This record gives sequence, structure tokens and C-alpha cells, in this order.
Amino acid sequence: MSKEDFRQYGGSTPELSVNGVKTYGRLVDIYDGDTVKVVLNAFGSYYKFTIRLNGIDTCEIKSKDKVLQENGIKARDRLFEIITDKKVIAKNDIKNILDTEVYLVWVECCAKDKYGRVLANIYKNKDDVKSVSEILLEEKLAYKYEGKTKLSDDDIKDYLELELATRGSP
Repeated sequence: MSKEDFRQYGGSTPELSVNGVKTYGRLVDIYDGDTVKVVLNAFGSYYKFTIRLNGIDTCEIKSKDKVLQENGIKARDRLFEIITDKKVIAKNDIKNILDTEVYLVWVECCAKDKYGRVLANIYKNKDDVKSVSEILLEEKLAYKYEGKTKLSDDDIKDYLELELATRGSP
């Protein structure tokens, strides 16, 4: 390969994208209620993608606010349960189960988010009417999010109807 082979490819060369791809993938990790890792068969081989669930946000597992942190764990565990039909007993259950058992999910890829993660609608099965995002929204474990400014901790609690014990005085 020479410099000449690359001469026509500069800064305007399109980035690799899976936008518009609809396929089954293997769920290999769940970071939190809105971020997962999925192995997809793309471009003739298998690749692991970090996927952000499209259209939602969940509480952060590493939040300093105990109520939000607990809700983040609930969202992650519920996402695991929706896909595997199993309850999380211990913290490392998710990784251990996903390492040893194969769980396929239907993935409808969208554009990348501002951090370079693939945005996607994920379904337990191809024929499901509701995505896992819609289920988490209905169960008040997530709120709508389109990638702009995140809600404040108090606004998240209001929206998700969480306990207000850690909130300051009104």
C-alpha cells in the first residue's frame, strides 16, 4: 500500500457507520440501564459495539446521590431481566451469565451519539412491538432523552417519582 492509494481519501472520507443496520446481535455486557455491549455480524466479521439505548436516559450507577444510584442499579438489573428472564442476585451475575450463555437481541442501529457510541433500538425479539427502552420508560426506570442537556437530579426524581429523602428543602 502506498501514499497514492490514500491520496483521494482525506478529511471528507465517510466514517464507518452501522446506521440503518437491523440485525440480531449477542448481548455481552450491560454497563447501566442505557448502555450495553453487543456483538454484531457486520462487514463479514464479528465486532463488539458499545450501544446507547436510543431515546432514553437512566440514573447513573456511579451517582453521588444514593436514591439516583439505587434507581440506576434497578434500571440495569431490569434491563438484564427483560432480556434474560433472570433476576440479578449478585453484582457480578450479569457478566458471568452473559459470558457463559448466549442471549440474542434484535438491534436497529441509528446514528452515533456525541461520545461515538452507536444509538440503537433494542428488542428482546425481532417481532416485539416494544423496545427495551419503551419498557424502561413505562416502568419509570428511564426518562426520555434526545442527547441534549440532561435533567437535574431533582428533575429526574420528579419525573421518575423517586423518593425525595435526599433532596434539600423546597
